[in-house]
Amino acid sequence: MYICMCVFIYMIAVILHHITLLIHFKCDQRLQTLCNCTNFI
Repeated sequence: MYICMCVFIYMIAVILHHITLLIHFKCDQRLQTLCNCTNFI
């Protein structure tokens, strides 16, 4: 399962950018094929 990878990337993105809305958009757009980021968030 790619859930761990998705969470890892998401957490790193939050730490680097501190913009949850922007990260949510990127996660939904780019990582949608890897896992359901929208469901996790």
